[in-house]
Amino acid sequence: MAFIGFLLSILWENLHFSLYSNYAEWMEQIYFLLCALGDVLLIFLVYFLVAAIFRNTSWIYHFTATKVATTLVISAVVAVMAEKIALIMDWWQYSDQMPLVPFLNIGLSPFLAIVLLPILSFLITKKINQLF
Repeated sequence: MAFIGFLLSILWENLHFSLYSNYAEWMEQIYFLLCALGDVLLIFLVYFLVAAIFRNTSWIYHFTATKVATTLVISAVVAVMAEKIALIMDWWQYSDQMPLVPFLNIGLSPFLAIVLLPILSFLITKKINQLF
């Protein structure tokens, strides 16, 4: 799951790189690596929060609409909190091209990353494990 999450995150970070404005070009690869590792930690946080709610650490192997919805809601809350913390700590700034989530004033791209990457990581992990 960590490896899948890391690969998806590296891809996402490279795709939305131009939506940020506050880091030097020479830091690009370091930035991508650190952000991807941070995303993996957030994916694990979502996984364990959902596991705690359903009291089942194998919940990703038995997806239901309720589990998917719960995962998406928890991911959205984690995304808002993580992005607000990053902005308050001045870890990055948005360029003028970054669309913002209305009323939350956080970037749409990082919000979607933290909402979508966990569920995608879980689904891909489940499929890979079913093959073996």
